[in-house]
Amino acid sequence: MRIGTVHPAGVIAVALGDLGTWIGALATAAAGGFAGWQLLLLRQQQAEAVRAERDGVAVTWVQKEKPREAEPDGSALWHFEITVHNPGRLPLRNVEIEMTFPRDVRRVHFDRHIDSPTRVLELGLPVLAGSSALTWNRQLRMEFDDAQSLRTISAKVRFVDLKGQTHLNEWGSETKAR
Repeated sequence: MRIGTVHPAGVIAVALGDLGTWIGALATAAAGGFAGWQLLLLRQQQAEAVRAERDGVAVTWVQKEKPREAEPDGSALWHFEITVHNPGRLPLRNVEIEMTFPRDVRRVHFDRHIDSPTRVLELGLPVLAGSSALTWNRQLRMEFDDAQSLRTISAKVRFVDLKGQTHLNEWGSETKAR
């Protein structure tokens, strides 16, 4: 029936049909808007997850063996386990760790060779797989009475992500991620 039909029921039926078309169009537009909004939220969540994985790359250190007494020269041998952690799903490249000590330390190698005094210990590896960690065992000679100052050790981990961007995370007394 046409709009100009004399029968009142026909005019109402055609008007309801037009109304149904408009309601359907509005519902489709609303569904499209809702889907777009959900997609935007999903991308924001993904970006936040990637940021959390990147900021979660950490260096930890543990004093595995603490000396009980000083040697005649006043120094002692400390055994540290230094670990770099990658909580993310993707690998990291060019991982460099820089630990800073409050006083000079001298690394003792497996062949008993002792390095020159330094306040910075550097470690590194070409690739660290996702969801993994790598531990180094290091023996360090330092002043025996220096035990309290070990609380102020700090560490930096620099790495390159799969996009080729370099990141730096710092750990220690004033921890922050960049």
